[in-house]
Amino acid sequence: MHRLIQRLTTIATVFISAHSFADTNKATFTYRDDTKTFIPGSHEIKNNLTVNAPIGDNGLMSPIIKIKINGHGPYNFLFDTGFSRSMISKALAEKLQLTKIDTEKVTATTPTQVVNTFQHRYLVEKLQIGDAVIRDYGMVASSGFEDDVQDLKRLKVDGVLSANAFYGLLLTLDYKNEKIHIQNGDLLQESNETIPYAHTSDVPIVNIKLKFDKLKKDVEQTAIIDTGFGAYFFINACNIPEMLNFRGRENLIAYDYLGYEQTKYFAQMYGDIVISDKYTINSPYITFGKVNCEVENPHGLIGRTFFEKYKVTIDQKNSLVKLTKY
Repeated sequence: MHRLIQRLTTIATVFISAHSFADTNKATFTYRDDTKTFIPGSHEIKNNLTVNAPIGDNGLMSPIIKIKINGHGPYNFLFDTGFSRSMISKALAEKLQLTKIDTEKVTATTPTQVVNTFQHRYLVEKLQIGDAVIRDYGMVASSGFEDDVQDLKRLKVDGVLSANAFYGLLLTLDYKNEKIHIQNGDLLQESNETIPYAHTSDVPIVNIKLKFDKLKKDVEQTAIIDTGFGAYFFINACNIPEMLNFRGRENLIAYDYLGYEQTKYFAQMYGDIVISDKYTINSPYITFGKVNCEVENPHGLIGRTFFEKYKVTIDQKNSLVKLTKY
């Protein structure tokens, strides 16, 4: 059986900033007030822009977007809605002589180790995605993980692009046609089709209800809408230990981007998953396991196979998501 590669860095990796060492330049980032996440200083876009996002070329079944940085490129970036910050390889950041705003001393907690390292924060003056121009946007490169991040070269990409690059725009994931659509506008809060998520979240996280027929119970959980995850649903069993009695048909060894191993189980669920009390998925195939159980509310994931059945529109400014069945 071929090795399955999945990304769980969002729920398995926590960065805790300790110190910041600023450079003596006046350039700066633009942040969301509520989450301090990097967002564009400004953007220029013609309405209803479509960008090619081929899937599967990298072994992770994730979308690949070609971008230009300060007029150079194009470069291949994984597009990952589960990443709260865009990441660029340190080698490319140095080659392009990007403006380094500061360096943070961070502690990175992974499933296998705790690493003290440095995270460099760079300013990209001009980011071009198709005909869209994004200005004054922040990206990070982590020096302590540089050896591990060389795996990005194996995947033939130069970094990871977060959905936060499109903050203030409507972003639609069109997996079936291997495209993303970008346009001006807002989703309507009062629409029956829209799903709200917490304003304090720097990635789109929705509420799901797990209706287990065999366990004869309902469990509520949150799940990240994550284009970097290759399966349908990942159910986090930290608070549902009895799930592990149902090991499923196949024992999977999954790897995140940095190569950390996680054991997951695969099965068809006897029951339904209800997303924000609006969308019911009957008897879905799921992966499940225990990840990041030390946090108060460990998340699950909604991934690629789901996106093949639904278009997903994300309005980050208003913290809303819309699902449209193909």
